[in-house]
Parts: sequence; structure tokens; C-alpha cells
Amino acid sequence: MKKNALSLIGVLFITLILFEALLRLFHYKPWIRSKPNELNGVKTNSAITGWFEPNEQFGWVYNRKKTSSDSAVDNQITYEGNELGFRDSEWSNSSDAAEDSIKIMVFGDSHTAGHGVPENVRYSDLLQASLGPKFQVFNFAVAGWGFDQMYLAFRAYVNEFDPDIVMFSYIPNDLIRSLEAYRPSEQVTKPSFDLERGRLKLRSPVSQDAWYEYFLKSFYSINFFYKTLYKPYLAKQINTKLAEEIIQLCREKNLKLIVVRIPLKEITEPANQIEDWLERFSRWLYKKVYGLSDFFQENADIFIDPTELFREKMKNGITLYLEDGHLSPKGHKFLAEILLPMVKQSA
Repeated sequence: MKKNALSLIGVLFITLILFEALLRLFHYKPWIRSKPNELNGVKTNSAITGWFEPNEQFGWVYNRKKTSSDSAVDNQITYEGNELGFRDSEWSNSSDAAEDSIKIMVFGDSHTAGHGVPENVRYSDLLQASLGPKFQVFNFAVAGWGFDQMYLAFRAYVNEFDPDIVMFSYIPNDLIRSLEAYRPSEQVTKPSFDLERGRLKLRSPVSQDAWYEYFLKSFYSINFFYKTLYKPYLAKQINTKLAEEIIQLCREKNLKLIVVRIPLKEITEPANQIEDWLERFSRWLYKKVYGLSDFFQENADIFIDPTELFREKMKNGITLYLEDGHLSPKGHKFLAEILLPMVKQSA
């Protein structure tokens, strides 16, 4: 019995060594959750892009001091924040609107903020144009935001704007962003949450690395399981709690909640039968492991995942995305057409 146990341990040890070697051979990238103090002393790269300014409450918002251009797409497209740092018209007079106006707050990331397109062709602006002056649509989306930052903006401004309808639009990446404490490309910090006894708690700076982080960085084979199993579990727990609090606040204030899962370009492009099956399987797996689709389907007033509608359009040769994967003007127009009856239904 003892000999068999030792043999099993030996086999497992050799397997682990071989697995470690394979991961290193194929340049596996270890994952450790970033910490709030990791960028201490690192200069923010706002000067490189110019489109954002750091914000203590949300991490970053659009630059309110100067206009930045996107030369990669169209040098006439600008990204300029209003008085609150969002890429929308000035809202100074929003509190003076007619009492019977129907207010809609829209939260999201770069797709909803309209990266690569002028403001007036975004789906939020198209909804405003279609709904007419009785409605007021406020776009609170910021490029690069995670679901946690959308939640914080909602909490910060819901009382001030007193909306009738709240819309959250997200992509899968936004749920992963909720785990992290900074945005690597611009080297700017962001708030992030932990769960403590089932409650959300903003993470605070850590004084030094824990021993297990060194262990996870050094042994790729162990990090593989940490990244594959623990990362999605943690993301699911935190994002579900964020969603629960959003829904609870909407119910307390009698707000209609519309949630939109914006499909990514790569899952809507035409593919052969095998690729299509693999894409559908990966989408189903993601929904079960990371996603909030099932939760919002059961708890939001309206939940829409227009992936199949987008796929059908793409099959017919209608391009709904820019080259970089963001929604094109046609993509925004199509999404606005899908959402318009739902908004009217919620009004």
C-alpha cells in the first residue's frame, strides 16, 4: 500500500515537471491579480494618448481640459469630456429639465462611448434622436472601464440625475477588468473590489508581496490551475455581487434596468461549421464560468444579447465593426434599432 502511494506521488511529480516544461516551452504567461499599489512611482501615460485624465473616484475619465484626436481611425474624431469627464454634451442644465421628461443613464465601455466614431452616430445618441425631446439620454461610458467602474459611476450619479431607466452595456472583457487594480496600456490605477463576508469592499494598498505570490509566479504549472480555476471563480463572485447591488438599488428607486451584452467582432464573423460550433461552445462555457447573462436574464427588467442578430447581419455582408473591433456607425445604428422598442417598453 505504501509502495503504491509512493509510486503515485512519483508519477504525479514527474507529470508536474513535464507540464511545467511544456508551459515554459510555449511561453505561458502567469497571472497574478494586480494590487492597488503596484503602480506607485510609475508615471501615468496620459501624455501619450491624451484622451483621458486620472480620476480618484473612478480611475479615469475623458480629458476635460483639451480635445484629443484619434488619428488611427479618423483625425476628425475627438474624445473630449464634458464637465463630469464623460464624452457627451454638457449636462449643466440637466437638473432644469422638464419634470415629466424620461431620463436614461447609459453605462458602458469604449463600445458605448463610441471609440472610433463621432458622438452623434453612437447608439445612445441615435436613441435620443429617435425618442425625441421628451427623453434625455446621458452617456456615462468611458473607454477601458470595467464593470466595477460602471457600478461606481452609477452609485455616484443616480441620485443627482434621478433617471427613470438605467442601461448597462458590457462586453466579456469588462468582467475580467473588475479583478484588476490598474489599466496596463496607460499605466493608470483603477478601483477594484474584494468580497468580505459576502459584502463588497474597496481594495486597499498592500505593503508587500505575499509569499504565495512569489510561489505562483515561479511555478507555471501551479499558476496554470490558479489562472484557469480561481480567476474565473473570483471574477464571477465579484461581478455577481456588483450586479446584485445594481439591481437592488434600481428596485429601491423604482428604476427600469436594461442590460445589454454587446457581442464581440470575432464571435459574429462568418465561419465554417467546425469554427462555428467551437465559437458557440466557447461562448456557452464563458457564460457559465465568467458571465452574468443568466443572472441578468432572471433579474433585470430587460436583458438582451444580440449576438445572433449581429451574426445574421454579418452573414449578409453588412459590416458592423471597425477594423479594431469596435462598433462601426452601422453597428451603432443596428444596436439602436434593437434597443429602441425595449426603451419605449420600459418608459
